[in-house]
Amino acid sequence: MTTENPPIGAVKRAVRQRRPFRRLWLRVRRPIVNRILHLDDSPHRIALGVFLGFVVGWTPTMGAQIFLYLIVAYLLRANRASGVLPVLLTNPITAVPVYVFNWRIGRWLLHPTGLSAADRAAQRHAMDQFLNDFQVTRLLDGDFWSSLSPTFRIFGLELIVGCLVVGVACGLAGYFTTYYGVIMYRRRRAQRAAHAAQDVAAANREMAVQA
Repeated sequence: MTTENPPIGAVKRAVRQRRPFRRLWLRVRRPIVNRILHLDDSPHRIALGVFLGFVVGWTPTMGAQIFLYLIVAYLLRANRASGVLPVLLTNPITAVPVYVFNWRIGRWLLHPTGLSAADRAAQRHAMDQFLNDFQVTRLLDGDFWSSLSPTFRIFGLELIVGCLVVGVACGLAGYFTTYYGVIMYRRRRAQRAAHAAQDVAAANREMAVQA
């Protein structure tokens, strides 16, 4: 009794389903390659755009971040397209955890020995009020963000310092990763093009000999 082999397409789909991390990487790699590594500009200008995108993207200026980034990138002569993706990492969905994390970093840097009891009470009250008013459905509501002005005033300096520190740290990592990534990507493309040219030349020689 013989058994039929499954179709090749079914085998490939089964393999892909068993590799969720590979599928996730392929989805992440596509915008990185198409929108950053594939840009026609110098590695420094592309990497500088990524750096500025992280720095501006982490600042508590959501809603105006993309405009601020484009202005800063223009003034510093960075590639304006490469930093759009890092800027969009902070959005209405990720804003709350991002800003809370940055605020904690800023508080730790500015007050390594801790806050006074009165300051802790004021921050705790502001945070409780924010959590009580917070709703996912209001993330796109401008009035919701306007109502957070008192909260931002209480956490202001700590939030700004934390955002700048985290933004610069992520920006530096993004700069060097992008800079060398662009160089390696272009080198690999040149190598593949050279190999393809050699294959074409070899095929032409074989055709000439046979003729």
